[in-house]
Amino acid sequence: MCSSRQGWNCKSTRKKRACHPNNSAPLCAPSCLHGKTKMSNEVMGLKSRDDGQAVALQSVLAQGQLQGLMLRMKLRQVYRNTTGDNLECVYTFPLAWGSVLLGMAVELNGKRMTGTVVEKKEAETTYEKAIQSGDLPVMLERSGKDLYTANLGNILPGDEVVIELEYAQLLKLEGGMLRLSLPTTIAPRYGDEHSQGGLAPHQTAAASPLAEYRLHVSLDIANPLAQGTITSPSHGVQRVKHQNGVMVKLQNKAWLDRDFVLTIHGLKDMVFAMASADATQPGQYTLLTSATAHWDAANTAPAKLRMKVLVDGSGSMQGDSNEQARDALDWLFHQLENDDEVSMTRFGSHPLHVLPRLQRCTESYQRRLRSEARNIKAELGGTEMDRALEAVIRIRHEDERPVEAASILLITDGEVWNIENIVATVRQSGHRLFALGVGSAPAESLLRELAEVSGGACEMVSPSQSMQQAVARLLERMRHACAIQCSMESDAELIYQSPSPRKITPGDTIHQWAQVGSKPVAAPSQRWALSDKTLTRRAENLMGDDEGILPRLCAAQRLLDTTDSERQRELAMQSVVSG
Repeated sequence: MCSSRQGWNCKSTRKKRACHPNNSAPLCAPSCLHGKTKMSNEVMGLKSRDDGQAVALQSVLAQGQLQGLMLRMKLRQVYRNTTGDNLECVYTFPLAWGSVLLGMAVELNGKRMTGTVVEKKEAETTYEKAIQSGDLPVMLERSGKDLYTANLGNILPGDEVVIELEYAQLLKLEGGMLRLSLPTTIAPRYGDEHSQGGLAPHQTAAASPLAEYRLHVSLDIANPLAQGTITSPSHGVQRVKHQNGVMVKLQNKAWLDRDFVLTIHGLKDMVFAMASADATQPGQYTLLTSATAHWDAANTAPAKLRMKVLVDGSGSMQGDSNEQARDALDWLFHQLENDDEVSMTRFGSHPLHVLPRLQRCTESYQRRLRSEARNIKAELGGTEMDRALEAVIRIRHEDERPVEAASILLITDGEVWNIENIVATVRQSGHRLFALGVGSAPAESLLRELAEVSGGACEMVSPSQSMQQAVARLLERMRHACAIQCSMESDAELIYQSPSPRKITPGDTIHQWAQVGSKPVAAPSQRWALSDKTLTRRAENLMGDDEGILPRLCAAQRLLDTTDSERQRELAMQSVVSG
């Protein structure tokens, strides 16, 4: 979400322990993790840059606030150098999909340093000079899609180092349910982290599902979301009600062996509106209105499916993930109509076309689909997803006619490095991709981006969650997508508003952004022009954002909508420094 030319750097001299104002690092670059066709089992965390020696992690604390659909999360990680050596360290870590990094601070033995943003080359030069002079510099780079790398120099024996990160994320309601995920580990990924993932040689991190790092989580959920049914499919939680909502905390001891997932069910017809002064544009305000799409779709006949099913059968899918895939397909193949057309492919190191043509779902064909679904196994080697998608896109009708547009249902844990090529393949295909992410730490960023660039949808399902409900929501999107033109109406002068989505499905959330020339008095409204009607949705109250986070989220979103390099650079800086 930002240019590869900026970032953060902190610097402390060993004498003064002060934060240097002119250090910083890149907020953008490629990705991070393991070897060419290997799955690494090294522990993720703060490591020596020279020999990979781990710096002892003491604790991890995550504190979040959820107001409307805007999540603000602060992560605090405490390390201690228990070795007898001075260490220059590197640490690669994940952030939630679509999140915007708000800031980074480092504490050395209780002394706090905060970062500033400068050009990448300047950051790297300042970092190396500080290393040579014996200071403690810190340089933060965006090293991949929702992956960041922190470089810390000259940690002395006995030093305690605290890395504190803060990010914001805009969530969505889907089918009356909200899902919040806190990434705590980077699962082993297939491929080359450097040539395919784009990591620099020192930007390497690997995760161990057995890493016994203590995790503490607290999340303050404001009304009206707090009035829904709050559960966690990944961890035991306790809920404490207060005047303005609910405080959620982990109930028992927890470790960094899986993502923390929280769901809120029973949320219907929600509309939110928020406004914030834009510090980079004096006098202007950023507006956000978020509404759940609901209309009577009963009068619209469901579209027949033209669906190419692609199932991950690589080794990383063993265990819970393969069982989830089997359950999803078993339920899905009982929902088919005779006029639907379906093919089925499994993949690992190579694609395997189980049913190689789009074929009408006669009763005998449906029985064959269900039989194949019961027998899937995670035995096909590596995760060559790009090759598999290319093969599936080429699948034809049973009479050999080419298929110009279809839905691809991809069931996978998404643990690959070759992200950019995969996204490009889907973007150019003319197919809509519907992703079903399974397992305890799926690569959510890749799957959501594939869905977004193709006009599809994505569902992430933890091992203890219902596969049937997730597949039903994806099926609804395939059958009932409706063309829409969405616009915002406000009592303040509109300077900019975000592009309208092309299609929408009942239960989806529409986020509409705007920049206005003065402080709005009332909540803005969304106006939807559907094929046969016009609807208006408006929030009862206009929430305020006094800390200026909203403009930064908006700048990051606008960055995705422009191809002008200079404008991208401006928006990248704005998303980092505004507020």
